[in-house]
Amino acid sequence: MRKLWKIEKETIGNLTEILEEKGVLLLQSDFGTDRVDGHCTIALDKFPIIVTNKSLLGDRQRFTLAYELGHLVMHLYTSPSYNRDLSHEANVFAAELLMPERDIKTDLEDLSLPKLGELKKKWKVSMQALLYRASDLELITDNQKRYLLQQFNQQNIRRREPKELDIPTEQYKLVRDLLTKYRTKQKLSVAKMASFLHLEAEDFIQRYNY
Repeated sequence: MRKLWKIEKETIGNLTEILEEKGVLLLQSDFGTDRVDGHCTIALDKFPIIVTNKSLLGDRQRFTLAYELGHLVMHLYTSPSYNRDLSHEANVFAAELLMPERDIKTDLEDLSLPKLGELKKKWKVSMQALLYRASDLELITDNQKRYLLQQFNQQNIRRREPKELDIPTEQYKLVRDLLTKYRTKQKLSVAKMASFLHLEAEDFIQRYNY
């Protein structure tokens, strides 16, 4: 995908911009749970759509976008065998897209908690994603991985990494811009546009970041 889309930089600065430039429709929604990060589908057999949980922090949002892209590319409109782990395949796809092996290998040497924090700012993925990437690439031993995970637990940052390291969430614009163009062309007020979509004006504004 990086070669096809001509992504040459090591770190993808804004994954949302790339996806929307390629025509992927991105939406966010309140899923009412933290257990689901995203969904994807292809509407009318030609419009790829990814919906992410509104509660996601920036690093998890980016990984979720890459993960759902993996499903769109590898699994929709295919017939995977029952014994394939599709979730694992999407995870590997997302990791390679955001942290390509050839570019990140040297960064993952001599890992420590402070170094993972620095790498998070560079690669815009979570410290744990970096740790698991190092493990998957066999750049650390199982004992090293276990030790670092213990440090996560001891510092109480396994579920919520330090706020000072937060990655800003990316803003989706394509759907909003399409709605604006349609509303302008049809000369509809926000209230009428919301009604057209069977929404209250407040829900419309909130849902589409209008």
